[in-house]
Amino acid sequence: SQDPRQPICMPREEFIQKMPETLGWGTKQEFGELFDKVDVARDGFIDWDRLTSFILLSLYEREERAKATVVPQWTDLEFLPGKHKDTIQKVQGIAFTAATISLFERPANAREDEEATMTIDWSELLSGCHKCCHVLQHTLHHGDWVRQVTYNASLDAFISSTTSSANTVVVAWREKAKRLLKMTPFNIAQGVHAFDYHSRLNLIGQDYRCLFHFDESHGRLFISFNNQLALLAMKKETSKRVKSHAKGVTCVLYHPLLKQVISSDVGSTVSFWMIETGQKIKQFSGCHGNAEISTMALDANETRLLTGSTDGTVKVWDFNGYCHHTLTVGQDGVVDISQILVLKKTILVVGWERAVTVFRPQNFNQFSIQSEEWKGGIHHRDDILCAAFLPPQTLATGSFDGEIVLWNSSTEGAHHVLHPAYHRQLTSKSDSEVHKLNVKRSCSEHCLAEQATQAVRKVEVDTEGNNAVTKICFLEGRRNNVATGGANLVSCGASGYVRFWDIFKKELLAEFLAHAGVGSIIMSTDKQNQYLATGDPDGWLKIWNIEDYCTNSTGNKITQPPTLLRSFQPHEDRISSLQMCESRGNLVIISSSADCSVCVTGLCDAPALVFGQASRWDIENYFSLPKRGTSFVESGSQEESVKIMPAFSKEESYLAPTEDFLPTEENKDNTKH
Repeated sequence: SQDPRQPICMPREEFIQKMPETLGWGTKQEFGELFDKVDVARDGFIDWDRLTSFILLSLYEREERAKATVVPQWTDLEFLPGKHKDTIQKVQGIAFTAATISLFERPANAREDEEATMTIDWSELLSGCHKCCHVLQHTLHHGDWVRQVTYNASLDAFISSTTSSANTVVVAWREKAKRLLKMTPFNIAQGVHAFDYHSRLNLIGQDYRCLFHFDESHGRLFISFNNQLALLAMKKETSKRVKSHAKGVTCVLYHPLLKQVISSDVGSTVSFWMIETGQKIKQFSGCHGNAEISTMALDANETRLLTGSTDGTVKVWDFNGYCHHTLTVGQDGVVDISQILVLKKTILVVGWERAVTVFRPQNFNQFSIQSEEWKGGIHHRDDILCAAFLPPQTLATGSFDGEIVLWNSSTEGAHHVLHPAYHRQLTSKSDSEVHKLNVKRSCSEHCLAEQATQAVRKVEVDTEGNNAVTKICFLEGRRNNVATGGANLVSCGASGYVRFWDIFKKELLAEFLAHAGVGSIIMSTDKQNQYLATGDPDGWLKIWNIEDYCTNSTGNKITQPPTLLRSFQPHEDRISSLQMCESRGNLVIISSSADCSVCVTGLCDAPALVFGQASRWDIENYFSLPKRGTSFVESGSQEESVKIMPAFSKEESYLAPTEDFLPTEENKDNTKH
């Protein structure tokens, strides 16, 4: 007979056959899916311990999700960079819908078959000519600016506030059958800018100079205090996922000589990982105090690490954690640095300013370094968000309004502006020249004037950043395509579009919607420019084959997207950074996210490995280098269910998180030459 202490193991066929018979409910298909979730090690059998552990973890996760829906859990308060010099007066969003209730009588001369539009003057209401309403008012505020007024139904009273120290808050109500208001004033020395009333606590909460706006759809609370703007975000359900950082990851780099992945986060921490095993090598904490590290770069010799922060500084580190220099970027306040671009003799810094900030390493003779003059002046209408360099001397910068400015990095002069709606030539570094649109004379004078008018109109109305350029990459691997007139620059950003440009002909060759309805996206390409990876705010990653895309100029703008190789979701939150690189001859994609994780995956149906997991991996066992011309797609795009691989050992595999299946949806940096 079988030893009762010996664990009973059951293969898949036996499990799906006996469980419905024993329990009296469920189908074989449902129990087959249950077996596959429990058997994460793919041993082909499960035992009682694994099954009960899976059920307990599932119940625990369900309970945690239920708690999260009842009690919001907030992240640490994050101060947003801003340029307000005075108190922020209002932070709000307004959406208008059609009115469905008639508040006033229809005019006597209005026909029944037509809509009537009425204009009600305040003087008419005061005169009492409208029988449907009357006016209640008081003058306790003595002409002071009323910052907020609201009617509370539970009190049946009006509450108003001013910044005056006398009669700061007034609660006014009307007794039955009386037209006059009764009032209770409160005097507060500092004045009140905003308040709220809690009916169950019968409590008025007030703030002297604070305004609030809650973005319910995204779970974010914006708070303004004087000229500061802060953000409180609700924590997402990520407790069961492997985390690479304690806080959201902002940037990721790959060091090809050290074979290490370098990642940074909003908590000012930098971590180093071995890409071949996933092992964490070291960590630098408090690099910029409590300020967020927004971007990183390696120096020209790849012996120094540069970190840019929301505190307006760039720091130069060695790989032992010693800071050699601090570069000051912001002159009049904090600057949200979005990119550091390292050239042969200069370091360029861009981000939320219209000007390029330049530092020259040959002048780094002390710890604190001030920026030097960029000879090219200002040519952007809006803040610069990104930059790219094409040897020997072509520099491109992209801005919030959708413009890409082309520069000569040797002379530091700008010569052309590209935009989806127009292009123009620059002849002077004067700021006033920015407002002249010299549209290419390729048609009649009437057509030219119409193009210019439309271009100006489009720029003026694009205040929401619908064309914002968040990333640009030169296709350096296509140097031999100059004669054919193919694309040599790719850009992406707001609205989820990717655009391919010919910078020699100053022409937009192609644009396609890579991610619909998600807002701004980011991207990265491999060294040979054969593949393009794009990531969006929902954590989705797409990989495209662009080897033969826009290699010739057809005369008409292409809107058909390139071949989509993969579409999957390795992250639960916004993808903050992407980098494509080679490891042991394998082409891999490294991604970081606001969900605190850093992942590495391959081109075809490879798993997404997460840095920070308990067990190490051998990257050669997961990824293989694709051959040129190999197609991964038989028909249409390849949509897959990709598994996060925590690389558990068999002994601990059944304790792995239960929800690790992802949903599906339709040698050196080139800047250092």
